[in-house]
Amino acid sequence: MLEETTTKSACLVCEEEKPSGILILGCFICDDCEKKIIETRVHEKEYCGHLHKLKKIWEFVLTY
Repeated sequence: MLEETTTKSACLVCEEEKPSGILILGCFICDDCEKKIIETRVHEKEYCGHLHKLKKIWEFVLTY
């Protein structure tokens, strides 16, 4: 489930409080991080970091 939000929440990726972004299965990703994730190529070093952070979504889902 993917939703847009405009309430201030802590981003799953950068861990900063941001006013807008998306909710993926109850986990918030800010607009800035969403853009960075989309634009990151598989061969870039940041890719693995993004992947690791996104795995937290499944950890959240599986614990609830």
